[in-house]
Amino acid sequence: MGPPRPPAPAMAPLRRLAPLPLLLPLLLLAAALCRGAPPAGELRCRCPRTLSEVIPPRRLARLELVAEGPHCAVPEVIATTKRGQTVCLSPAAPWVKLLLARIRGSSEGRSVSR
Repeated sequence: MGPPRPPAPAMAPLRRLAPLPLLLPLLLLAAALCRGAPPAGELRCRCPRTLSEVIPPRRLARLELVAEGPHCAVPEVIATTKRGQTVCLSPAAPWVKLLLARIRGSSEGRSVSR
């Protein structure tokens, strides 16, 4: 065995914490910048593939129109069937355009009549 090691000075644990005051402002800045950002799951299109085939409107329970934006460059039409199945519809399909026009027309008619 070798000679005994001298006891560590009392300041040694404090030296290990020396970078903490430098890192703390950086961590706070990063947290502040991330606070207003949307969750990572919303930064992409919800519809990787779309359906153009006609679905009878009586089978649809809900229709959601998601406008283009920073999350996706194209508008998305998401339909939920009465069976609970979610389907992405092609906004360029003629029957989808007609369905959206009818919905917009009926919602405008209701708001004017009130």
